[in-house]
Amino acid sequence: MCFRRGTTTTTAKMGSLRELQHALQEKNTEMKMKDSRILALEQELKRRNEIIRRLESELDKYRSVLQPAVATRTRNRGQGISAEPQSYKTATDASKPLQRHSKSSRQEISYFC
Repeated sequence: MCFRRGTTTTTAKMGSLRELQHALQEKNTEMKMKDSRILALEQELKRRNEIIRRLESELDKYRSVLQPAVATRTRNRGQGISAEPQSYKTATDASKPLQRHSKSSRQEISYFC
């Protein structure tokens, strides 16, 4: 590979060829480092996704156990609202005014008469 155009041109081409080979080698090394970093990040992502999947599964399990208890409690609270007392026997009894008692006389009322 000897060119007769001039020794400086041939030397310059050889120098640039060596520079290009060196740059290529650096880029290959850089690419290998990036590939190894990508591989490590992908493994970390896979590990974290597995943790997320396991935690979501546990959460679903707990929700299925706790959900009926919460729904039952809500229904029980709604039953606390009542209508007219069942002790009224006729419509005329319901229309009678309620008997009022002062706070001091409440202690004297016997509930078991």
